Amino acid sequence: MGSAGGFQLWFVICVLSLLSCLAHAALYILIGTIFFRRTMVTAVFYTLVIEYGLAFVPAMANRLTINYRLRGLLADWMDWTTARTVTESIGGQEAAWVHVVVLLTTSVALLAVSILRLTWTELPTQQEG
Repeated sequence: MGSAGGFQLWFVICVLSLLSCLAHAALYILIGTIFFRRTMVTAVFYTLVIEYGLAFVPAMANRLTINYRLRGLLADWMDWTTARTVTESIGGQEAAWVHVVVLLTTSVALLAVSILRLTWTELPTQQEG
């Protein structure tokens, strides 16, 4: 791989980490506003069942996961064409800009829904005596 390839991999992983943090934070904030009593249980359940279970099912449903978009970006930005053609169902054939736009749009939409949910819902802030 060499030092140039290593630096490229490091840079791609850093950018993917930032995109992943943004998208997952927006998703978990929405989960927290909907399931305010068992937020962590619901978030762990979603992560295990949807993000890791559904992400490797070769169907249209895996395109709804955040990990699908991140894997597609990794394969595209690292120019792994051989791996990309073999694993088309888990990484996709979309262009990198499509993955980035979907991730950013999803993050903004999830945050907007979370804000709307918080403004329209009266959440308990303390224990009632």
